[in-house]
Amino acid sequence: MKPSRRTVLHIPVLGCLQAIAAPAQTSRAPRPDAVGSKFNADGSVRSYPGNTIISPVPKGTDAWRALADSHDLLAKSDFSSSLAPLPPSSYHMTIFDGVVDAVRDPSHWPKDLSLDAPLSACT
Repeated sequence: MKPSRRTVLHIPVLGCLQAIAAPAQTSRAPRPDAVGSKFNADGSVRSYPGNTIISPVPKGTDAWRALADSHDLLAKSDFSSSLAPLPPSSYHMTIFDGVVDAVRDPSHWPKDLSLDAPLSACT
């Protein structure tokens, strides 16, 4: 049996009514892991003592230009107020993660140092 035209036309209306009647979502998308450790909720930088080996992205290279273009594109987007992009002057690549003062567990700390050793003992 074929549905009538009227029945087919009511399907979108029923979908809209269902969407209107649905309970509002109260939860927000989860925050990135770095909020609360490396960054504050407003995007400002927090103190995050530790050490790592980095390499700057040389200004004027194809990689730097691609990152700068992405930065500019994101800054002009409709959701730019939700972003806290780093300035192009800080572009770098992490080569090796070192230790972080706030992350003191055996898998992230030198095996020959106790977990309560000062950060200065690692640098």
